[in-house]
Amino acid sequence: MLSITFLNWYRRADYTAYAFNTRPVTKHPCQKPFIFYMGTTRYDRTKKQTVGIYIRDKSRHPFCRWKMSSPDKIDSVIILKKPDPYRWQKVNLQIFY
Repeated sequence: MLSITFLNWYRRADYTAYAFNTRPVTKHPCQKPFIFYMGTTRYDRTKKQTVGIYIRDKSRHPFCRWKMSSPDKIDSVIILKKPDPYRWQKVNLQIFY
């Protein structure tokens, strides 16, 4: 989810006021998000899918006690996606006059 990096025009609006998923900015350093940048992308012709590799930003995070495996151990994320041949047929076209 995106962190809120801007203010809403309506002062009483919270993070649910947006049309996309956001999360409130936290002051606790252990809740700071891990940031990943797109490293490489390619199309695998044999498997007919797109491969995207995202690399974690190496900025240091404070020591935190986790109830799960530490996310600090994750260096990269690999995303595999097969193309949807009917994608453009699913688009809901709205024409405004």
